[in-house]
Amino acid sequence: MELSGLLFRSPHLAKFHMPDRDREFCRPRWRGYGAAVLGSPLIVVLAHTSCGAVKAACDVVTKNATYPGAIGPMIEPILPAALAVRSDPGDLVDNAAKESAKRTARRLTTASTLIAGLAGAGKLKIAAAIYDLKTGVVTYLD
Repeated sequence: MELSGLLFRSPHLAKFHMPDRDREFCRPRWRGYGAAVLGSPLIVVLAHTSCGAVKAACDVVTKNATYPGAIGPMIEPILPAALAVRSDPGDLVDNAAKESAKRTARRLTTASTLIAGLAGAGKLKIAAAIYDLKTGVVTYLD
């Protein structure tokens, strides 16, 4: 079966930034499946502009906001990204989304020895990107 050029999409990877209790489907078997089994040479951590979860994290940072229920634990891993860019020029929410994607991409290699091995052997690249909801453009981040 020829898989070249096909996209392996793992919506479960989006849960990578959530606490352990909330990421049942983001175990190493999901994170490495596309690369190890299908031979995908690229993992893209894709953030998007105007993200509600990132906005909530930014509100915690700038307005000391609090959120009930599952929202608080969901945005907790985004807070360091929002804190890191709060003084940067531009839109805080979009800057924090970019920073969160970059941090998540970096963490992938430390969270999985399978992914780290493939990346170290040059068989896999992990990239962070942001999708602009208004324009439909995906921009890869450094």
